[in-house]
Amino acid sequence: MAFDLGPEPHHPACPSCKRPVTDDDAATRLVFREDQSGWLGFSGLWHDLCSRPYWEKAARIMGRLDG
Repeated sequence: MAFDLGPEPHHPACPSCKRPVTDDDAATRLVFREDQSGWLGFSGLWHDLCSRPYWEKAARIMGRLDG
């Protein structure tokens, strides 16, 4: 009997919403210093809309560095 891994192809789950990130979805890979390997479930492939709060925070910080 074959071992069934589920539907093919396997898509990673977004750490924020837990839905699969498919090839058709706009996605961003986020890597957090505390979880560089992704083992804790923070780093990984995120939907663009799910990652937006982090990008907006980073943009504000970068804007302050510009002067």
